[in-house]
Amino acid sequence: MANHEKMSTGSNDRPKNASIGQTGPGLPDDSSAPITPSPEDEQAVRRALDTPSPRERLTREVDEEIKASARGSE
Repeated sequence: MANHEKMSTGSNDRPKNASIGQTGPGLPDDSSAPITPSPEDEQAVRRALDTPSPRERLTREVDEEIKASARGSE
């Protein structure tokens, strides 16, 4: 296995020990343009992140019901 012929001369032509994707050392090769959201998009994302998930809402409701029953009121 000392000498192998090249199998590709295309975009996959690289040494066997070369890193793939962005797994190698150094800065990532991200040449895309930065995203600039509109103020409406930004507010929509903020509202979505501030809204508790259905699981969190249910957990809060159950906790409140448990506390209410412990106090003797429903």
